Amino acid sequence: MSRSVLLGASVVLAYLTYRFVERPLRFGGNPRLKAWGLAGVMLVIAIVAAMIYKADGAPGRYPEVIQQATRYDLNGFHAGMRWKTCFLEFGEGPTEFSPECVDGGTKPLVMLWGDSTAAALQPGFRKLADERGDFRLAQFTSSACPPILDRPALDRPGCMPTNSQTLAKVRELKPSVVVLAAGWQLYRGNADGLAETVTKIKAAGAKRVVVLGPGLIWNYPPSRIVLRRWRLDPSHAVPTPRLDYAKYGAYEQLEDFRDDRYLRSDQMEVRIRTLTEGAGAQFVSLLAKLCNSEGCLMRAPDSGFSFFLDTAHLNPNGAEYLVHAIEPRLNLGGAAAADE
Repeated sequence: MSRSVLLGASVVLAYLTYRFVERPLRFGGNPRLKAWGLAGVMLVIAIVAAMIYKADGAPGRYPEVIQQATRYDLNGFHAGMRWKTCFLEFGEGPTEFSPECVDGGTKPLVMLWGDSTAAALQPGFRKLADERGDFRLAQFTSSACPPILDRPALDRPGCMPTNSQTLAKVRELKPSVVVLAAGWQLYRGNADGLAETVTKIKAAGAKRVVVLGPGLIWNYPPSRIVLRRWRLDPSHAVPTPRLDYAKYGAYEQLEDFRDDRYLRSDQMEVRIRTLTEGAGAQFVSLLAKLCNSEGCLMRAPDSGFSFFLDTAHLNPNGAEYLVHAIEPRLNLGGAAAADE
């Protein structure tokens, strides 16, 4: 019934447009006046479009929480992860790392090593280092390159030499703590090399190795999910800060996913924990801090600030929240890390 009504309405509107807009413009009136009139209308449309663009799409038409939960700041994300400085993109090799990737001074050194999801955590570790003041920070991260030695990464030929060079940095710098992080769900085929990597890092002089468990990987950006839910809700109620990860997680519906390179996040967490602890390193769960029985956090419970740039990468807000949440388990800096 509704389709018939819409079809009928479209026919009526098409006729009215033809009768009162198209025909007068094509066959009646002063041609010069019509040209100037059309130009004026186009100018007004262009001005309105420019104003909307300058206003970032006029976000004021949405509630404040929705605005914050859907905020997208790519420049801020790149600055936080130290893009093309201490985070290498495809085609860049280990010689591209900048000297500023290692803080100066003599305080105990904490090294962050991993892929882009590890780089996304950098703002959280940076803020923690600045607040505490009892450790320095080093960062060696590379796109699609998990911190697993002697294993080729997916479509990333530069990963093995980058990881080899990072191990050489461990040997040179003797960090108190090496923190390994990655989107482990993406590297199931390489995960078995984690235990040997931990052993080599210790042999190279690191006093302690901490492995962060898998984070969240959504099937759509959480901001898009939240906005869609808000729009479809007749009452426009603001969604809770947590989303159902069993429903919105990228690899959680295994019956719909036939590529056996991937595991659900909880399954991958068990596997990484087993490999980590078997090699004598410390495992720290991220899922435990982001998820509970009500779902997984996609934004700050109080301010509404979004935690994710896209489907897998935390933005600086999310990185600061998560690193602060796991700080008691990290035991970074000072004499505690230096003496272990």
